[in-house]
Amino acid sequence: MIPLGGSVLIESVVDAAKASLVVDLFAVPAIEDYVVARWAYLNGLKRQYYWSASQALEKLLKASLISANVEVKKDSHHIAKMSAKLEALGPRPSLTEPFSTVEPHKLIRGTQSDPMGFIAQIDQYGAPNSRYRLLDFVTYEGDIHRFDETFFRIIVAWESIASVGKNGNPGFLPEHWAFSSDARDAAFKGNRIFQSTNPAHLLHGDGFCMARTPKKMHDYDSEPLKSAMQWLRGLAQLG
Repeated sequence: MIPLGGSVLIESVVDAAKASLVVDLFAVPAIEDYVVARWAYLNGLKRQYYWSASQALEKLLKASLISANVEVKKDSHHIAKMSAKLEALGPRPSLTEPFSTVEPHKLIRGTQSDPMGFIAQIDQYGAPNSRYRLLDFVTYEGDIHRFDETFFRIIVAWESIASVGKNGNPGFLPEHWAFSSDARDAAFKGNRIFQSTNPAHLLHGDGFCMARTPKKMHDYDSEPLKSAMQWLRGLAQLG
Protein backbone atom coordinates (compact mmCIF):
# COMPACT_ATOMS: atom_id res chain seq x y z
CA MET A 1 0.00 0.00 0.00
CA ILE A 2 1.20 3.52 -0.71
CA PRO A 3 2.18 5.33 2.49
CA LEU A 4 0.38 8.62 3.11
CA GLY A 5 2.38 11.72 3.73
CA GLY A 6 3.29 15.15 2.42
CA SER A 7 0.91 16.22 -0.35
CA VAL A 8 -0.55 12.74 -0.91
CA LEU A 9 -4.28 12.98 -0.23
CA ILE A 10 -6.59 10.25 0.99
CA GLU A 11 -8.84 10.97 -2.00
CA SER A 12 -6.08 10.11 -4.47
CA VAL A 13 -5.57 6.72 -2.83
CA VAL A 14 -9.29 6.00 -2.92
CA ASP A 15 -9.41 7.02 -6.59
CA ALA A 16 -6.58 4.59 -7.29
CA ALA A 17 -8.50 1.87 -5.45
CA LYS A 18 -11.57 2.63 -7.58
CA ALA A 19 -9.52 2.30 -10.76
CA SER A 20 -8.04 -0.98 -9.52
CA LEU A 21 -11.49 -2.42 -8.78
CA VAL A 22 -12.77 -1.51 -12.24
CA VAL A 23 -9.78 -3.26 -13.80
CA ASP A 24 -10.07 -6.34 -11.56
CA LEU A 25 -13.83 -6.81 -11.66
CA PHE A 26 -14.74 -5.65 -15.15
CA ALA A 27 -11.84 -5.12 -17.56
CA VAL A 28 -10.00 -8.36 -16.86
CA PRO A 29 -13.11 -10.58 -17.20
CA ALA A 30 -14.03 -8.65 -20.36
CA ILE A 31 -10.70 -9.49 -21.97
CA GLU A 32 -11.07 -13.15 -20.95
CA ASP A 33 -14.57 -13.26 -22.47
CA TYR A 34 -13.21 -11.59 -25.61
CA VAL A 35 -10.64 -14.36 -26.11
CA VAL A 36 -13.27 -17.07 -25.57
CA ALA A 37 -15.69 -15.35 -27.98
CA ARG A 38 -13.07 -15.23 -30.74
CA TRP A 39 -12.12 -18.87 -30.18
CA ALA A 40 -15.77 -19.93 -30.29
CA TYR A 41 -16.43 -17.97 -33.50
CA LEU A 42 -13.37 -19.38 -35.23
CA ASN A 43 -14.46 -22.90 -34.27
CA GLY A 44 -18.09 -22.56 -35.34
CA LEU A 45 -19.62 -22.46 -31.85
CA LYS A 46 -22.21 -19.76 -32.51
CA ARG A 47 -24.09 -19.94 -29.21
CA GLN A 48 -20.91 -19.66 -27.15
CA TYR A 49 -19.60 -16.91 -29.43
CA TYR A 50 -22.66 -14.74 -28.87
CA TRP A 51 -22.78 -15.39 -25.14
CA SER A 52 -19.09 -14.61 -24.60
CA ALA A 53 -19.18 -11.64 -27.00
CA SER A 54 -22.13 -10.18 -25.13
CA GLN A 55 -20.36 -10.69 -21.81
CA ALA A 56 -17.16 -9.09 -23.12
CA LEU A 57 -18.95 -5.98 -24.37
CA GLU A 58 -21.16 -5.75 -21.28
CA LYS A 59 -18.25 -5.81 -18.84
CA LEU A 60 -16.17 -3.36 -20.86
CA LEU A 61 -19.10 -0.97 -21.25
CA LYS A 62 -19.60 -1.13 -17.49
CA ALA A 63 -15.91 -0.38 -16.94
CA SER A 64 -16.21 2.69 -19.18
CA LEU A 65 -19.45 4.03 -17.72
CA ILE A 66 -18.56 3.34 -14.10
CA SER A 67 -15.23 5.10 -14.61
CA ALA A 68 -17.27 8.11 -15.77
CA ASN A 69 -19.48 7.79 -12.65
CA VAL A 70 -22.48 6.76 -14.77
CA GLU A 71 -24.95 4.43 -13.03
CA VAL A 72 -25.53 1.13 -14.85
CA LYS A 73 -27.80 -0.81 -12.50
CA LYS A 74 -30.95 -0.45 -14.62
CA ASP A 75 -29.20 -1.36 -17.87
CA SER A 76 -27.03 -4.06 -16.35
CA HIS A 77 -27.51 -6.67 -19.09
CA HIS A 78 -28.51 -4.44 -22.01
CA ILE A 79 -25.41 -3.64 -24.03
CA ALA A 80 -27.33 -1.63 -26.64
CA LYS A 81 -28.61 0.75 -23.95
CA MET A 82 -25.19 1.01 -22.31
CA SER A 83 -23.60 1.63 -25.72
CA ALA A 84 -25.98 4.55 -26.23
CA LYS A 85 -24.98 5.93 -22.83
CA LEU A 86 -21.30 5.66 -23.71
CA GLU A 87 -21.86 7.27 -27.11
CA ALA A 88 -23.57 10.18 -25.35
CA LEU A 89 -20.26 10.87 -23.58
CA GLY A 90 -18.65 11.57 -26.96
CA PRO A 91 -15.97 8.86 -27.14
CA ARG A 92 -13.33 8.89 -29.86
CA PRO A 93 -13.52 6.86 -31.95
CA SER A 94 -17.29 7.07 -31.97
CA LEU A 95 -19.20 3.80 -31.66
CA THR A 96 -21.28 4.90 -34.67
CA GLU A 97 -18.40 5.40 -37.11
CA PRO A 98 -18.39 2.99 -40.10
CA PHE A 99 -16.33 -0.14 -39.63
CA SER A 100 -12.84 0.12 -41.11
CA THR A 101 -11.76 -3.54 -40.91
CA VAL A 102 -14.46 -5.06 -43.14
CA GLU A 103 -14.22 -4.84 -46.93
CA PRO A 104 -16.85 -2.44 -48.36
CA HIS A 105 -18.26 -5.10 -50.72
CA LYS A 106 -19.09 -7.28 -47.70
CA LEU A 107 -21.12 -4.56 -46.01
CA ILE A 108 -24.30 -5.52 -47.82
CA ARG A 109 -27.86 -5.20 -46.69
CA GLY A 110 -28.74 -7.58 -43.89
CA THR A 111 -25.24 -7.99 -42.49
CA GLN A 112 -25.59 -5.43 -39.69
CA SER A 113 -23.00 -3.12 -41.21
CA ASP A 114 -24.22 -0.30 -38.95
CA PRO A 115 -22.09 -0.41 -35.77
CA MET A 116 -24.98 0.18 -33.38
CA GLY A 117 -27.03 -2.36 -35.34
CA PHE A 118 -24.24 -4.88 -34.87
CA ILE A 119 -24.23 -4.19 -31.12
CA ALA A 120 -28.00 -4.82 -31.14
CA GLN A 121 -27.31 -8.13 -32.92
CA ILE A 122 -24.92 -9.16 -30.13
CA ASP A 123 -27.47 -7.95 -27.58
CA GLN A 124 -30.21 -10.08 -29.12
CA TYR A 125 -28.33 -13.33 -29.62
CA GLY A 126 -26.19 -12.98 -26.50
CA ALA A 127 -29.13 -12.40 -24.16
CA PRO A 128 -29.38 -14.49 -20.95
CA ASN A 129 -31.87 -16.93 -22.52
CA SER A 130 -29.22 -17.82 -25.11
CA ARG A 131 -27.56 -19.92 -22.43
CA TYR A 132 -30.24 -22.58 -23.00
CA ARG A 133 -30.30 -22.46 -26.79
CA LEU A 134 -33.85 -21.10 -26.98
CA LEU A 135 -32.86 -18.99 -29.98
CA ASP A 136 -31.70 -19.70 -33.50
CA PHE A 137 -28.30 -18.08 -34.02
CA VAL A 138 -27.34 -16.26 -37.20
CA THR A 139 -23.86 -14.99 -38.02
CA TYR A 140 -22.71 -13.07 -41.07
CA GLU A 141 -19.46 -13.01 -42.97
CA GLY A 142 -17.13 -10.53 -41.35
CA ASP A 143 -18.85 -10.59 -37.95
CA ILE A 144 -15.57 -11.40 -36.21
CA HIS A 145 -14.00 -8.22 -37.61
CA ARG A 146 -16.99 -6.16 -36.52
CA PHE A 147 -16.73 -7.68 -33.06
CA ASP A 148 -12.99 -6.97 -32.85
CA GLU A 149 -13.43 -3.36 -33.89
CA THR A 150 -16.38 -2.79 -31.55
CA PHE A 151 -14.49 -4.23 -28.59
CA PHE A 152 -11.43 -2.10 -29.22
CA ARG A 153 -13.44 1.07 -29.72
CA ILE A 154 -14.89 0.55 -26.27
CA ILE A 155 -11.55 -0.29 -24.68
CA VAL A 156 -10.05 2.90 -26.15
CA ALA A 157 -13.00 4.87 -24.76
CA TRP A 158 -12.48 3.28 -21.34
CA GLU A 159 -8.77 4.06 -21.33
CA SER A 160 -9.52 7.65 -22.27
CA ILE A 161 -12.12 8.04 -19.51
CA ALA A 162 -10.16 6.25 -16.82
CA SER A 163 -6.64 7.34 -17.83
CA VAL A 164 -5.59 3.80 -17.05
CA GLY A 165 -1.98 3.55 -16.03
CA LYS A 166 -1.50 7.31 -16.02
CA ASN A 167 -3.26 8.87 -13.06
CA GLY A 168 -3.81 5.72 -11.03
CA ASN A 169 -1.66 5.18 -7.97
CA PRO A 170 0.80 2.42 -9.00
CA GLY A 171 0.56 0.94 -5.52
CA PHE A 172 -2.94 -0.23 -6.38
CA LEU A 173 -2.40 -1.24 -9.98
CA PRO A 174 -2.51 -5.04 -10.34
CA GLU A 175 0.38 -7.20 -11.41
CA HIS A 176 0.40 -8.47 -14.98
CA TRP A 177 0.73 -11.84 -16.60
CA ALA A 178 0.63 -13.24 -20.11
CA PHE A 179 -1.84 -15.65 -21.67
CA SER A 180 -0.74 -18.99 -23.05
CA SER A 181 0.33 -19.20 -26.67
CA ASP A 182 -2.97 -20.92 -27.56
CA ALA A 183 -4.97 -18.08 -26.02
CA ARG A 184 -2.86 -15.51 -27.85
CA ASP A 185 -3.50 -17.37 -31.11
CA ALA A 186 -7.24 -17.24 -30.44
CA ALA A 187 -7.01 -13.51 -29.76
CA PHE A 188 -4.88 -12.53 -32.75
CA LYS A 189 -5.76 -14.98 -35.54
CA GLY A 190 -7.24 -12.92 -38.36
CA ASN A 191 -7.48 -9.91 -36.07
CA ARG A 192 -7.32 -7.01 -38.52
CA ILE A 193 -7.47 -4.29 -35.89
CA PHE A 194 -3.83 -5.04 -35.02
CA GLN A 195 -2.77 -4.53 -38.62
CA SER A 196 -3.65 -0.84 -38.46
CA THR A 197 -3.47 0.22 -34.82
CA ASN A 198 -2.46 -0.77 -31.32
CA PRO A 199 -5.55 0.48 -29.52
CA ALA A 200 -4.82 -0.41 -25.92
CA HIS A 201 -1.82 -0.97 -23.73
CA LEU A 202 -3.59 -3.89 -22.05
CA LEU A 203 -3.50 -5.84 -25.31
CA HIS A 204 -0.34 -6.18 -27.35
CA GLY A 205 1.15 -8.77 -29.59
CA ASP A 206 4.18 -9.99 -27.67
CA GLY A 207 2.77 -10.51 -24.21
CA PHE A 208 -0.99 -10.06 -24.55
CA CYS A 209 -0.84 -8.77 -21.00
CA MET A 210 -3.77 -8.24 -18.73
CA ALA A 211 -4.31 -7.39 -15.11
CA ARG A 212 -4.69 -9.95 -12.38
CA THR A 213 -6.98 -9.77 -9.37
CA PRO A 214 -5.39 -9.62 -5.91
CA LYS A 215 -4.04 -12.93 -4.67
CA LYS A 216 -5.66 -12.60 -1.26
CA MET A 217 -9.23 -11.56 -0.70
CA HIS A 218 -8.26 -9.71 2.46
CA ASP A 219 -6.63 -7.17 0.15
CA TYR A 220 -10.17 -5.75 -0.01
CA ASP A 221 -10.18 -5.09 3.73
CA SER A 222 -8.15 -1.90 3.44
CA GLU A 223 -10.06 1.31 4.09
CA PRO A 224 -9.43 2.76 0.59
CA LEU A 225 -10.73 -0.42 -1.06
CA LYS A 226 -13.74 -0.51 1.25
CA SER A 227 -14.57 3.06 0.20
CA ALA A 228 -14.03 2.14 -3.44
CA MET A 229 -16.32 -0.88 -3.13
CA GLN A 230 -19.04 1.26 -1.59
CA TRP A 231 -18.72 3.67 -4.53
CA LEU A 232 -18.89 0.79 -6.98
CA ARG A 233 -22.00 -0.75 -5.43
CA GLY A 234 -23.72 2.61 -5.77
CA LEU A 235 -23.22 2.52 -9.56
CA ALA A 236 -23.44 -1.16 -10.48
CA GLN A 237 -25.14 -4.34 -9.38
CA LEU A 238 -22.59 -6.98 -8.49
CA GLY A 239 -23.64 -10.59 -8.67
